[in-house]
Amino acid sequence: MKIIRLNESLLTLPDCWDDLKYRQKLFVFSLLMKLYAREISPEVVRLKMLIYFTGYRPSTFFWSKTGIQIRFYFLLIRTIITNIPFLLKYGWKEYTSFLSLWKDAYKPESQDRKQREIINFNLLKLSEQLDFAFHVEDMQIIPNHKFKKNPIPFIRICNRKYQGKKFDLDITAKTNISAREFADAYDLFAAIGKMPSDEEKEECINQLCAILYPKLENHKENLVSGHIKNMEKVNPILKFGIVFWFNGIIDFYTTHPIYSILFKKNQEPDSSKIRLGMNEVVLFLQKEGYGNPDDMNLNDYFDSQIKSLKDSVNMALAKGAKIEEIARETGIGISIINQLT
Repeated sequence: MKIIRLNESLLTLPDCWDDLKYRQKLFVFSLLMKLYAREISPEVVRLKMLIYFTGYRPSTFFWSKTGIQIRFYFLLIRTIITNIPFLLKYGWKEYTSFLSLWKDAYKPESQDRKQREIINFNLLKLSEQLDFAFHVEDMQIIPNHKFKKNPIPFIRICNRKYQGKKFDLDITAKTNISAREFADAYDLFAAIGKMPSDEEKEECINQLCAILYPKLENHKENLVSGHIKNMEKVNPILKFGIVFWFNGIIDFYTTHPIYSILFKKNQEPDSSKIRLGMNEVVLFLQKEGYGNPDDMNLNDYFDSQIKSLKDSVNMALAKGAKIEEIARETGIGISIINQLT
């Protein structure tokens, strides 16, 4: 948690996703849905989160406004009395003009507006501390998909509970997602942004959720079990959270010190897409004898890809190929090839 000192008190704000309780995560997911749909701005999202986490409400300033009114009338009465000599010297017309100017300068609406501007500015600055879900860089929204555990452990459909797949991040990743499940889910995830209609995008999301929250243990049987139809009944906020979490799993491997090598083949420096579709990689590894993707753990799947890549590079070097030639033919950088040899 993030602790912020405010005068003599301390304010505690979440510093990462795992500081949030389940319902708090769903609330933030609902805001991110609106943010990605361009219905609200990043500033409004942060302010809403601040209000939600701290319990602050503008309406709680009722008594403060009442106090301002009482103070105004007290000062008005005092001004009327202390300026009686002004009345006697300059007359009633000048005296009332003076009081009118005084009221315009010190009326409660003016004081309340100034106070509100100060409060709004302070809230806006304070809300910037809530950067666990995203931050803004060069006018771009950069989301944070890093979760130590599955943020939605299970979903319930018609009183039936479906347990979600595990992906626990500590020093290493511990998961029960198989290579085949990840490959299918990855290809669906990549397809979401390419679908021309909302209905097709939703179908991809439902299939992705059916893989990560299976009805049957056997992956192939689960895909043909009609479980995808069940996902149509799931709250869109939950499905958004599931896709958001899976994006974090992809981010883990694409930025991993070792596995990230696999996502840089034949790519521009800033790209994060792998050259082959995940299922093509699975079939290739199975054909080359690196393991059965249906039983292979996800970490073993990526380890197998690294081993396959090393074997291919070393075989080419053994046949007399130069590193520059391998880099040109494969699209793999020379520095990466040196790491593999």
